[in-house]
Amino acid sequence: RFARNALRRSVLPEVEASVASGARASLVRLSALARENEAAWASVLPELMVPLSVQAEEDGGGSWMVGWSHDAFQELPAPVHARVLRALAGDAGLRLDRRTTDMALRFLATAGSGASVDLGNGLKLCRELGRSVIVASAEPPHDRPLSIPSPDAGRGEIRVGGRPFNVRWGAERDSSGGEAFDPASLAFPLVVRGREPGDRIRLPGGTRKIKKVLLDARVPRQQRSAVPVVADGTGRVL
Repeated sequence: RFARNALRRSVLPEVEASVASGARASLVRLSALARENEAAWASVLPELMVPLSVQAEEDGGGSWMVGWSHDAFQELPAPVHARVLRALAGDAGLRLDRRTTDMALRFLATAGSGASVDLGNGLKLCRELGRSVIVASAEPPHDRPLSIPSPDAGRGEIRVGGRPFNVRWGAERDSSGGEAFDPASLAFPLVVRGREPGDRIRLPGGTRKIKKVLLDARVPRQQRSAVPVVADGTGRVL
């Protein structure tokens, strides 16, 4: 009925009688060695993590992300990769089993920037601009854009990519700085929203896709959906 009782009362006595008379004592020693190993790992893992520049965060919408330096991870001795990877995932409250760990390590050894692999159970592993990132996805968050009807001062809140932002606007620039535009050149209402496919912005060198601008600014793929965009009433991105 209970595994522990079956092991103690049936399996171990049979093993000691027929296979190894010291089986019970050997298991006790194995348990002690396992505890020593766990204590040893706990003492050295923080030092192994230092060069990885680990970042773990929750996006406010229930999704978790943990990222680290890909090159620094690959420079660690190969025998510690599995243990370090599981510890990195654990920092974000994620649990990798043996199969998932093996799949992730094979991916990290060969994948280039921009590649990703689905690890199952809502987990995705990505290579992004010199970093490796594990993402645990929750239900996709709904964006909440904000309309600015006129240059008159006001404030509001938006949610983009699961993240909330406070927005302030008005005719006078406040002490926090921000972007400034000539109101006469703007087609109201303005809208503050998330990036949409095909969005372009005019820069001194011509128009460019915002996707390319964010890539050149080395914004990781998982964070690009949480960058607010300001557009005017004609859809022109400011």
